[in-house]
Amino acid sequence: MSEPLLHEVLIDIRLLDEALDFVGPQSDHNHRLAYHLLTQLKRMGTLWRQTHQVILYHGESEPELDDSFAIHLDALAANLSTEWPPKKEE
Repeated sequence: MSEPLLHEVLIDIRLLDEALDFVGPQSDHNHRLAYHLLTQLKRMGTLWRQTHQVILYHGESEPELDDSFAIHLDALAANLSTEWPPKKEE
């Protein structure tokens, strides 16, 4: 039987701040993407009374507007093998 999916992320704010310091602009390990993802995660955590949604996109494709991309994300969520963009049939 599979574990139920949890739709929340629980992070110790001290560890998050430590990670931000580690990848931040003043760090020897500066990593812009990691820093901005962690910054957004912290911001979402401080807005804990709000409902958040993460929207993944690829170029012009996003799940609300592209059914094939939505199917791709659904397959990823179900741990099914999938590729994006889909291979063109010859």
